[in-house]
Amino acid sequence: MLKIDEFESVFRSAVKDNYRHQDIGIRSAVLLTDLSESEAQALLAQVKVYCAAVHDLANVSWHMLSGTEFQQAEVLLNSIEQFDVDLIVTYRNLYSNAWQHPFSLGEHLDILVQKTPTPVLVIPHPHANYKRDPSLNSCTSAMVVTDHLVNNHRLVSSGLTFLPQKGELYLTHIEDQFYFDRIIDAFSKIPNIDTELATQTLSEQLLKAPAEYIKSVITELDALEKQIHVNAIVEFGHQLKDYIKHIEQKRVDLLVIDAKDGEQMAMHGLAYPLAIEVRNIPVLML
Repeated sequence: MLKIDEFESVFRSAVKDNYRHQDIGIRSAVLLTDLSESEAQALLAQVKVYCAAVHDLANVSWHMLSGTEFQQAEVLLNSIEQFDVDLIVTYRNLYSNAWQHPFSLGEHLDILVQKTPTPVLVIPHPHANYKRDPSLNSCTSAMVVTDHLVNNHRLVSSGLTFLPQKGELYLTHIEDQFYFDRIIDAFSKIPNIDTELATQTLSEQLLKAPAEYIKSVITELDALEKQIHVNAIVEFGHQLKDYIKHIEQKRVDLLVIDAKDGEQMAMHGLAYPLAIEVRNIPVLML
């Protein structure tokens, strides 16, 4: 007969967290730019092409805040609030020449991401030579990156919002190999624990939940008759390095990351280093 704790473990392992699709509802958007009026209009036209799938879901009302004169971040925030938008589109180092160097997002983008609940689509800087050409031509594939994929329905749904019918969605979950090895090393120093068995069962369990969650995404999309092809990337590795490797190898058109942390003012987990490193394609920061 199973012991109580064994029964509880069996019960818990049988409980699955299934994906529930959400209507993100982007019906109004604003482009923030420090370009001249003519350049800004040309950029807005490109952004609309890139966001074609969003337009297919709703007739998006576009606004634009442009101007070559410096604006304080707080002034910019107040201007955005007047539009009551569902999406902000801009680029790193707004009102700064620091976009030429791969070191920061700039004060405006830092404040925008942290102080507004509105998703921010960070596109490559229009004057930069590091953007993938053509980075704003279309969005047919998206990769969702987070350190906790399970039950992150909004993140997955947001990636889907930007994809057309028959688009490609990559759902990724990379367990930190270095941290895992430290845990196993600690287990190896406890005499009554079978280290080999612990390594096998723990690694399987850590990858099981995200793999099953991704399967539930596929099931839900099939039920909704969405023809999106879902690709699962669930593995151990070096998180930042391997996420970037997959982004480059798959040549995705959009990276979707969770930028907010409810427990601190700083940007969430891997969001900041990923936003710094991935400059050649648009990044959707929630």
